[in-house]
Amino acid sequence: MDIIVEYKNRIITLEIKHTVRPRQEDFKGIMAFRDAAGCDSAFLGCTIERPQKFQGGMALHRRELEFIFQ
Repeated sequence: MDIIVEYKNRIITLEIKHTVRPRQEDFKGIMAFRDAAGCDSAFLGCTIERPQKFQGGMALHRRELEFIFQ
């Protein structure tokens, strides 16, 4: 996991990967943190064209990560 942000009383975790094919195992660190410390939302920033939902979080194109802070 690369970034943990507390924003508007929410804990958001971000993992950044340089991939066009995110996989479930890319969320391994995020899920471990969620189980140990808890978080409200988890995102994987990568280079995909469209958002993809995974167990443990959502994969988004890196430039779309700003939407989570709105």
